[in-house]
Amino acid sequence: MDFSLIFISLAGLVGGFVGAQVGAGALITLPALLFLGLTPTLAIGTNILSGWLINVVAVFKYWKNHKINFRIVLPLSIISLIGAFIGANLVLDINKEILSKIVAIFFFGLIFLIFKKPSAGLEIENKKLNRKDFIIAGILCFILGIYGGFFSVGVATFLIFLFVLLLGRDLMQGIADSVFVTAIMLIAALFVFVRRDNIDFSLAVPLAITSMVGSYIGAHTALKFGDKWLRGLLIVVVIALIIKLLFNL
Repeated sequence: MDFSLIFISLAGLVGGFVGAQVGAGALITLPALLFLGLTPTLAIGTNILSGWLINVVAVFKYWKNHKINFRIVLPLSIISLIGAFIGANLVLDINKEILSKIVAIFFFGLIFLIFKKPSAGLEIENKKLNRKDFIIAGILCFILGIYGGFFSVGVATFLIFLFVLLLGRDLMQGIADSVFVTAIMLIAALFVFVRRDNIDFSLAVPLAITSMVGSYIGAHTALKFGDKWLRGLLIVVVIALIIKLLFNL
């Protein structure tokens, strides 16, 4: 069997496993595609298909276990979809190295909040959703949609923090909500990359298949081991994201 096929299939399996739980599956799959010689644009486009399917499979698993709050996620998903379509079509004159460092700083601040509040994500706050919080969440989802449309690194992980820290969801619920919003959001990016012929289907198909398998296993693992496991995994993944973004690894 061809080395590239084995390599990308394994990357998809691991990326799907991680992505279905705390986001950032692209932390594994995107470097794998670049390692195989794809240009950055082609690698991002090829990765979009597997990223979307990771979230679709995870949504099905979390939905079956009644973890998704559709009253919250449906309007936020539509807002993020609009933002993603704008972001995917914009030709932004932005230095992505500078943007990476800015995003890393934001992640550093978010992980500081998690350490500062040990109970964050480990218990349901039963926070009554008010108009102010929902408007803020909507604005952030629109911004994250634009960001996800042209530079998607860590967008699902950002959404987890949004649902946990702003809307008072526990980690399991926040992750379930975030994968739903991400799945809807990535439809716009997927449409744009397909239209521009920026997907290498010879790699995208095996990557997508193993990503779905990894996603199913990952969502099952999250449901089995619960919030404490997810909190530890989230911290590890966010630290890895910060290192990657700061040092462009």
